[in-house]
Amino acid sequence: SDEFSKHPDFALVWIAYARLQGERSELEARQTFKHLKNERIGVDCAELYLSWAAFERAYGQPAKEASVLELGRSRLGASFDARLQREEGGARAPGACAAEDDGGEDETVVFGKPFPDSHPDP
Repeated sequence: SDEFSKHPDFALVWIAYARLQGERSELEARQTFKHLKNERIGVDCAELYLSWAAFERAYGQPAKEASVLELGRSRLGASFDARLQREEGGARAPGACAAEDDGGEDETVVFGKPFPDSHPDP
């Protein structure tokens, strides 16, 4: 339902699912991230682009990482750039999605663990 697809928690569940897939299957995780973009699930949530970019970086795809970060930047503008700067400064809050743009207090939900440093065993 369109009502659920716009809810930040719904997006975070999907993002967590894609991150877990990334631990086992590069192809399946990439398909899930693309599905989220195509179905517009989480497209207003910085965590989608940050998690997707981290996935591409973990799998040695710097061009795809840059492309995903540009998608986030073009969709979310200055708020995405500010979030990206915080993340690069070591203030990573995986799963943060709610209340990013409204100046209110963020509700941070943390899912999963970082992507592996190397490719998982088949």
